[in-house]
Amino acid sequence: MNRRSRLVAALLTGLALVGCATDHTAPGPSSPAVADPSPLLDESEDPGDGEAVAAEAMRRIFTWRPALDTNPESALPRARDLLGPTLLAVLDRAAAAQATLVPPRRGLQWGQWTQERAWVDAQAWVSREREAPTDPDLDHLNRKVGIAQTVTWPNGRSEILPSTTVLAQLIHTAAGWRLDSYEVLK
Repeated sequence: MNRRSRLVAALLTGLALVGCATDHTAPGPSSPAVADPSPLLDESEDPGDGEAVAAEAMRRIFTWRPALDTNPESALPRARDLLGPTLLAVLDRAAAAQATLVPPRRGLQWGQWTQERAWVDAQAWVSREREAPTDPDLDHLNRKVGIAQTVTWPNGRSEILPSTTVLAQLIHTAAGWRLDSYEVLK
């Protein structure tokens, strides 16, 4: 089963579980369980594939749980096992993480999503576009990653957000490729 099939299966399973978690007999708003985004890069996949690491790290970073998370940056630790030294240092300095890695949207929406117990799921894919090699350094990769996000509310309503593109900078470590930094492209 390829990664996309696993993603679709995971999303369908998650939606089924959310539907089962809703109590239709109790009055008041329902509160479905909001699961953390599960890693899709499993042991059978090669952490030596920088593009797979970039896509999975971006999926985790841009999957948000407003009812559980303080802000979008709260998703960064969920990608810890895929991060390189620069982003790991950012995680260790929480104040710097908030100042440095704010995704370019959400402000008032975040508060509304929190109040309404909505969640934001992301899908990420690596562009086939390649930059011309300027450095023979094979320990670094730059890849454009497209991100599609969907907001879902407990009542089943959903909204597709405008897509985002990031430039992911990867570094090769002893453990394989890791996302070392990223820049949201405008």
